[in-house]
Amino acid sequence: MSDETGRLRRVLAGIERGRGRRYPPEIRRRVGAAATRRRREGASWQLIGRELGIPHETVRRLAAVVGGEEVGAFKRVEVSVGSSSTASLSLTTPSGHRVDGLDVDGVAELLRRLA
Repeated sequence: MSDETGRLRRVLAGIERGRGRRYPPEIRRRVGAAATRRRREGASWQLIGRELGIPHETVRRLAAVVGGEEVGAFKRVEVSVGSSSTASLSLTTPSGHRVDGLDVDGVAELLRRLA
């Protein structure tokens, strides 16, 4: 655990938490920046949450807002028709995993099983 993570853990432990309570803006920025660094190092959201002593979903949301991505917001999507005569789709998850060569039924089944 880095020195910054240890300092943040101590600061976060002293903040009263609960539904509807918000972390101060400077703490949100520091947590988001630290989480982004740890993700680049390969740490999972769960591990980062344990290191900081806060829920991993809170860490993920703070990192997304700091990174300029509004969590839960719609994203622009562009649909294009390929030149292939056989229709196949690609599914890319938010974490970057990609599955190619599926038809509509295959994508629907994959999504059902992942839910």
